[in-house]
Amino acid sequence: MRPEDFEQEEDTFEVWPEHADAWLFFCNFCSTQWRVGMSGYTGLDYTAVLACLGCEEPEPVRRKDLFDQVRLIERGALEAMAEQREEREREAARGR
Repeated sequence: MRPEDFEQEEDTFEVWPEHADAWLFFCNFCSTQWRVGMSGYTGLDYTAVLACLGCEEPEPVRRKDLFDQVRLIERGALEAMAEQREEREREAARGR
């Protein structure tokens, strides 16, 4: 991971209460669980994510709900990272 992967924008956002647990789980446990390929991040390591979920949430139904929400957050994060990568590539191409 590079510092620019974590660039903070001035925008703020709100998390709905029903999604707060999933967001907090994602922030606290998933930041080190990314799988990375030659072209960048490919997704979360679900084995590790599920192991963490098992430790944090004993109730199976609730655990599945959190996992589903984490996967949606993952999808959004991957889309945002892809957009950032494409922008860096466009900037690099202009600088040639």
